[in-house]
Amino acid sequence: MLEVKGYKIIEMACNGIEALKKYKSMERKPDLIILDHRMPGMNGIEVMVSLLSMNPKIKVLFASADNSVKDRALGLGAIGFLNKPFGMDDLFTELKENLR
Repeated sequence: MLEVKGYKIIEMACNGIEALKKYKSMERKPDLIILDHRMPGMNGIEVMVSLLSMNPKIKVLFASADNSVKDRALGLGAIGFLNKPFGMDDLFTELKENLR
């Protein structure tokens, strides 16, 4: 487990399918999941919809260079959208606002 500025990164995945498998197997679920849209296997929208079907209260933050999916991601339940590239201060502001 990695800790950065008081936030614990409890898992990472290389693609959408791996992310869903890891989420399902986790005993303690994360407070927030950060997703990119462009991933092999499943895109971020597909992963988020699957996650929300498992847990409608899960918080998903998109961090993607694909700004064309911003409105769709937010409309389907993402709590925020960071356009890549972004600074770490922007990420920590989003985390602070959404994990109060």
